[in-house]
Amino acid sequence: MKNITTQPARKENFFKRDKLINKLYRKLDAGDHIFLAAPRRVGKTSIMRYLEDHPRESYNFIYLTVESVHEVETFYHKLWDALAESDFYSFFSKASQKTKNFLNTTLDRISGIGIPVLGSVIELNPSEKSSYQEEFDNVIKSFKKDKRRLVFMIDEFPQVVENINNRHGKEIATQFLHLCREQRQLSQSNVSFIYTGVTDLLSVVRRITSPSVINDIITLEVPPLSEEEAKEMATMILKNYQVGYEVKVIDHLIEKIDWLIPFHLQLCIQEIIDIYESEERNITRADVNKAFDRLLHIRNSQYFEPYHTRLDEAFPDPKVLQQSIELLNYIAMNDEIGKEAAFELIGEELENDDYERVIETLQFDGYLKYDEECEVYQFTSRLIKMWWQKFVVK
Repeated sequence: MKNITTQPARKENFFKRDKLINKLYRKLDAGDHIFLAAPRRVGKTSIMRYLEDHPRESYNFIYLTVESVHEVETFYHKLWDALAESDFYSFFSKASQKTKNFLNTTLDRISGIGIPVLGSVIELNPSEKSSYQEEFDNVIKSFKKDKRRLVFMIDEFPQVVENINNRHGKEIATQFLHLCREQRQLSQSNVSFIYTGVTDLLSVVRRITSPSVINDIITLEVPPLSEEEAKEMATMILKNYQVGYEVKVIDHLIEKIDWLIPFHLQLCIQEIIDIYESEERNITRADVNKAFDRLLHIRNSQYFEPYHTRLDEAFPDPKVLQQSIELLNYIAMNDEIGKEAAFELIGEELENDDYERVIETLQFDGYLKYDEECEVYQFTSRLIKMWWQKFVVK
């Protein structure tokens, strides 16, 4: 197993999380539509690409990312493009003849799709009046009685909703959400949707319209690795690079990282591999401490800087942005803050529901966690906290 840190891990480099994969299939088998919820770099995209690479019998998964989409028609354009670039014909080889005939006819109506061409620009023929969205509806309707299962995995869907709202206003964004709901209702159990993104879908929808437009979507959280999973993953990677290490080194590594998301684990392991290759001796607990400290070198800031810059997107209002950073700065330097103290620090400066949105977003995006027992907010990740102390707090 290679140590992949810059791209989603795929095929033999993906650490398979059987319990989570089985839970996903159980929900899909029941006909559910899913919002895959987790902070950035927890492995959502890798999980979806695994489903795409290793589908169970009768399933076909189509992955697409839609972060840059600002138009409703462009969204459906990308759905068609992803369908064309998928293993479309082999998947539908076992479909009913009626379904195949309809889909082939539909595809022929869209230029460049009769025979899929990777990277082609999809445009409706001038004689056709129907839009990408209407054609997509027709495909869903035609597929109802087929036994095959088609799952669209749409990465960064909440960002699309925000983009449409920012460019066209709440009315168009609400229409788009209703349109997506209608398609989910049309699909029954044959076509499913898995949505995900670095932004919480519920919080985005709540700012635009009633959450009832997504009450047919279940939320499935992607948790950090368990200690057992993290140890297994670390062992597999170190074995691949033939890294020797003393007893309890992996236990110490797990303890140091604390928040066991694959990305942070792999970053630490990369530093350990570098130490091993340069010094040619077994890794010790002291080397783990050294690797952890090296992660906070400025050359690694590229891995943590997005936690800072992302706040500009999450809180476009300068005042809200300033208050969110002030809260994070305080917790970074003081380890924790209680609910009342947090409100006194920034709540009185914010209007309407902005305070609740800041707290909700910082927790969903993985900056903060709430300790129920101690009733305080703390940084979720020790690594992010230490980086924040070093590079953000003024």
